[in-house]
Amino acid sequence: RFNWMILAHTQSYYLTFIQFIEWTGYLAISFLLVFFAVSLYSIQRFRRKERWILPVFSALLILTLIIYGTFRVRQIDRQEYRLIDTALIQPNVDPYLKWDTGFKERAFEMLMSKSREIVKQNPDLIIWPETATPFHLRNHPDVLSSIAEFTSTNHVYLLTGTPDYGYSSDSSAGYTFNAAFLFSPGQPELEKYYKIALVPGSETIPFKTLLPSLRKFDLGGGDFFPGKDFTVFRLRIPERIGHFNGLEYRTSGKIKNDTLEIGFSAVICYESVFPHLVRRFIDSGANLLAIITNDGWFGVTSGPFQHARFAVFRAIENRVSIIRCTNTGISCFIDPTGRILQKKGLNIPAKMNARLPIIL
Repeated sequence: RFNWMILAHTQSYYLTFIQFIEWTGYLAISFLLVFFAVSLYSIQRFRRKERWILPVFSALLILTLIIYGTFRVRQIDRQEYRLIDTALIQPNVDPYLKWDTGFKERAFEMLMSKSREIVKQNPDLIIWPETATPFHLRNHPDVLSSIAEFTSTNHVYLLTGTPDYGYSSDSSAGYTFNAAFLFSPGQPELEKYYKIALVPGSETIPFKTLLPSLRKFDLGGGDFFPGKDFTVFRLRIPERIGHFNGLEYRTSGKIKNDTLEIGFSAVICYESVFPHLVRRFIDSGANLLAIITNDGWFGVTSGPFQHARFAVFRAIENRVSIIRCTNTGISCFIDPTGRILQKKGLNIPAKMNARLPIIL
């Protein structure tokens, strides 16, 4: 299924109204909208004075939810949080050109250049977008060494999207994955996540495991295999305590321990459309979420804007901060109330940093 044109998505800008989805999930919004529309229709359909019962009830219900949302946002804003300093790179590379052999090195240097600039802000974590390194990263020891040295020298974690591969234990056939690699400062071993929900047609051929001959068909996309593990990375960062001041999250200067360990997960591209999938990462221990995606394939259409708004629902449903890092836009930082703290638009090379709250 492709959870894209859902009625509930029309309400992503009305944060005080949709706060209740932390209890019900976002589809309850669709139910309420339909219920309200039907209740309005009942005014015309029925002539008895009872025809006002449904409209009044639905209006009071929506008003109650707005009041709840207003108080819930204020309640969350008044709390003290552990804070993490994050940064992202939006390279704005042509999604077709970046796969050319002659352009790959240039694309990587562009990412490193912007990372060297943003690391001066002392982030704990830097995010690169989906397939930011448009080659099998493990086959390029020079690139691996360069990133590892960067993270160790600057004491920063770095997550990047990249293709990866593996082999079956019962076959000589290889498998390609759409992956996210985490580089940890001072740790030689890479941690990885393989995308679980692949896009039919562009990333995988449906039923190819049942009918291997289908792999011969070329639909112009990748031939990836799905991952199986809901990976939660562990980040050890300086413990900061702070609060929301109405514009941004500021530290209060309180420190309880030397370090804080948090769970961090990444979902890739349209995985963020599926609330049940994202919830599996949270249930596995994630306190912070990154959404890495390309979105350059959409061009200048409504697609990138729609895709970005879906992340608002995931933040509210799970009460988690989200770093949404894209190739060509729209990149943004979202707090647990669904509030977008910063964002960059389409087709703009950019780097951003933000301090985000962690709800433990």
